[in-house]
Amino acid sequence: MKKVIMFSTLVILVLIYRPAGAGWLGDTLNSAIKGAGKDIVYDAVDSASGSAYRKVKNNLAGEASGNPDTAVRPDAEAAAGVPAFNSPEGTIRGEERYSRFDFIPGSKVLFFDDFSDTEVGGFPMRWTLEGPNGGGNTLDVISWAGSHYFRSRPAGGGNGQSCTGSYLRLKGLKDLPRRFTIEFDAILAGEQTSWEKAYGILLLSDVYDPHDSPNPVFPGNSGTFYFSDIFARSAHSESEFLIQDQLPHHIAITVDGTAAKAYVDGDLVINDPEAVNRPISLVGMYWEISLEHSVDWFMFTNFRLAEGGKEFGQVLETDGRFIAPGIRFDTGSAILLPESLPTLRSIQALLQEQPSLPFLIEGHTDNQGGDQVNEPLSQERAEAVRDWLMVQGIEPNRLVARGFGSRRPRSTNDNPEGRSLNRRVEFVRQ
Repeated sequence: MKKVIMFSTLVILVLIYRPAGAGWLGDTLNSAIKGAGKDIVYDAVDSASGSAYRKVKNNLAGEASGNPDTAVRPDAEAAAGVPAFNSPEGTIRGEERYSRFDFIPGSKVLFFDDFSDTEVGGFPMRWTLEGPNGGGNTLDVISWAGSHYFRSRPAGGGNGQSCTGSYLRLKGLKDLPRRFTIEFDAILAGEQTSWEKAYGILLLSDVYDPHDSPNPVFPGNSGTFYFSDIFARSAHSESEFLIQDQLPHHIAITVDGTAAKAYVDGDLVINDPEAVNRPISLVGMYWEISLEHSVDWFMFTNFRLAEGGKEFGQVLETDGRFIAPGIRFDTGSAILLPESLPTLRSIQALLQEQPSLPFLIEGHTDNQGGDQVNEPLSQERAEAVRDWLMVQGIEPNRLVARGFGSRRPRSTNDNPEGRSLNRRVEFVRQ
């Protein structure tokens, strides 16, 4: 929620909490932007990323239960001393982390599923169990904290099988593009931390000799990335950390040829020049767990696979406009999320390289919520991007912000993938 802060109070917070070299969040908080007759001040951001985290925190605040089926949870992150979203400490942590974040999502969406079109208790039809080690424990979609999640758990909540696999239905896939990105939000921590509980992102080939496999679990020329509450791992790279809050965390992977980098909440956890082999003809999710553990929090949402796009300048020269897929907002608000920073920096650099180039910044939404919500929301989001660029020194007369709501869709609003394409910010050369 956007907070109205008196400018004098803001100055005090800046003097107390701003670190040396603070960037976009610090500069935005430090600047009351006088534009269109209003002061613009952004909400603080916690170190955990993404609207999924914030949506869960908001929906579960003050409630006490450990059952995800009832959409409530103890406030574990508060007990662990994690700063609140609207605290200066949270702002500083978010700024420090995302100042080093360089992930830019692919611009051409190949697959997206937030499971909103799957009934609770059902199996998402855009996924299949056909593939190496497909199936296993019970898989279903649940409603938790206002969103739908794809979950794996032992039948009856007891001990189950050691692994479960499911694959994207990508018809006729012979290989993924040379450059692509994968993102999803996952609950990393359960009742206890464990080396024997992890999500595996599978990038496999269906052309293989089963007797000459580089991966003993998954046949073929395979690349597998594992993420848990205490580690991330690829073929030649590994990091250790600790997450104990039972909240969704944002995982992002970028692949270029055989090289890959991966991030958890903006932290670089994998940097592997030979992480995958080509071709990649199967993409899946793998839930791996020790037989001794009962897991009710093994679930994820917002799975996005996209082709890496051209540089903004290249697209601009040919099309006169470009979509900025890396600009992200909190759900239902115009608050810029910190993972927007790499994309915003790239746009800032482009504007500085071409100082006479004016832009129309367009905000677009899907059709969820109706025109009375979407029209002003899209306008506020376009203005938020404009105002950030103004803070960085871009002249106001070069930037015009305009919201179109859901009036100019790029795709259908009948499925999650189409709606994800329609939620966007576009830059149009004037």
